[in-house]
Amino acid sequence: MMKNMKITVLAALVAIFAVNCSADPVTTPTSTASSEGSVAAPVVITRGTAHNGTISGFAESYYSLAVTVGTPVTCTVTNMTFDVDLDIYENANFVSNWAANSWQSGLTPETATWTPTVSTAYVMVSAFGNGSTNPTYTVTCN
Repeated sequence: MMKNMKITVLAALVAIFAVNCSADPVTTPTSTASSEGSVAAPVVITRGTAHNGTISGFAESYYSLAVTVGTPVTCTVTNMTFDVDLDIYENANFVSNWAANSWQSGLTPETATWTPTVSTAYVMVSAFGNGSTNPTYTVTCN
């Protein structure tokens, strides 16, 4: 009986490990809190136009942006009321083709510059904590 219990416990641990290691927690969007846009339907922003956004703690807001292949683009996040990070992708799944990022701490503005290889960029703003107060920010890409 003890041998069967050890095998059952070992099988359970292997199953838990497999589930917990099946996704990359750093780059896979998993937000269920309210924010702007979604992976399937990002908010369209216009190059050169500031967009005031809001986001719930431990959530992401998703944006798409028309860009010109080969022409450098700089995206900034400013006027934050809480710590956010900025990630730029060249794929609509917001996971692969990671192009640029800025992960400053606190209220330091985020800035990421890259030269696009595609005609649409995907911008993700992630918040950390502060889940009940809906932090605000301004995102601009030039």
